[in-house]
Amino acid sequence: MQRVFNTGFCDSDDPPYDPEDATFYDDDAELTFIARNSYNYLEKQSEMLCIFVDGACSNNGYANARASAGVYFGPHSRYNWKGVLDSNVHRQTNQYAEIFAIIRALRIFQQNRHEYHWDEISTIVIVTDSDYVFQAMTCYVDKWRRNGYMNAKGEPVVNGDKFCQLNAMVEDLEDDGVDVLFWRVNREFNGNADELAKSV
Repeated sequence: MQRVFNTGFCDSDDPPYDPEDATFYDDDAELTFIARNSYNYLEKQSEMLCIFVDGACSNNGYANARASAGVYFGPHSRYNWKGVLDSNVHRQTNQYAEIFAIIRALRIFQQNRHEYHWDEISTIVIVTDSDYVFQAMTCYVDKWRRNGYMNAKGEPVVNGDKFCQLNAMVEDLEDDGVDVLFWRVNREFNGNADELAKSV
């Protein structure tokens, strides 16, 4: 699967690890985009939307755990989202919240795509500090799908139902001409989404 946003193709000898060095915010659209002139291999691409996501869970692993998620499109963007996950519906773990945040981000895109003329966007770059989600969606999910979301030990994949939902959304977008790439960054470079996730 080619779902990794590879900063290694940057023109610079020192590829940007901080998304602020490789993106710009469009005040009119209220969206953040990849600065394509920083990357040789992106010059012929149409607009690449950059969405920052994060999940959080206070008291993670305990009975009183409380999961939440944040989706960040840019400073003061109307599309930014934060929310607490209903414990009657959703598992209250940090990893689950990370997956939920990406699903929410893609849903926001789908809901607003045609109304706000985002049809020129050919790629969504999901920025996450979760190695768990990054590895799952770039290395393992295709194999899990073929195996009915069972792992190598023949056991159900943890959060397999949510990965199934997320992968289906990604495939639907791909079928509709929109690639979804994942950019794994260090936690300190995902502060805005983290702040949203922890502010509810």
